[in-house]
Amino acid sequence: MEQDLTNSLASKTQNLDRSIARLNGLLQPIIERPLDQQLGKLEVFDRAKLDVLLAFALNSLVFVYLKTQGASTKEHPVKRELDRVKEYFKKLKEAGGMNKNTMRLDRDAAKRFVTNSLITNEEVSREVKKRKAEAEADQFLQNVISTSVPPTPVHSSSGPGPRTSTPAGRSEGELNSSDKKRKRNKK
Repeated sequence: MEQDLTNSLASKTQNLDRSIARLNGLLQPIIERPLDQQLGKLEVFDRAKLDVLLAFALNSLVFVYLKTQGASTKEHPVKRELDRVKEYFKKLKEAGGMNKNTMRLDRDAAKRFVTNSLITNEEVSREVKKRKAEAEADQFLQNVISTSVPPTPVHSSSGPGPRTSTPAGRSEGELNSSDKKRKRNKK
């Protein structure tokens, strides 16, 4: 039991050492030069992101230090500071357009815009009207054909006598109520 505890503690200590070494490697480029030099080369938005990131990193390190010392962090000011910095992260995401909810396409407005811009071109306008008329004519013909096809006899080996077929390919017994009404109105 004591051996397992020692091994577990040694493993966690090694993980902590590796994490600290990795953190030092990541922070080294930032630590090498003064902050004013680094911020001077950045755009305003990138500067704000770096400021918030550094505040979060420093407060996180203090938070971890307090945890390793056994201090209670629930009511510690560093916890409130971390929450405040997280709010700044949210604000930066919204300001940078990273919030997916703000990036929506108004399809109706886009359709009106494209249609109106194309209608001003005479050649395109004629072509659009021609295609629209063709589509309407095709739709009309399909409606006429589907409602005026007479039943054709279909021979079946399963039942006595011929069965008739309907335009939708259903047998007489499979007609729904609207089909039956339509058929009665034709007679």
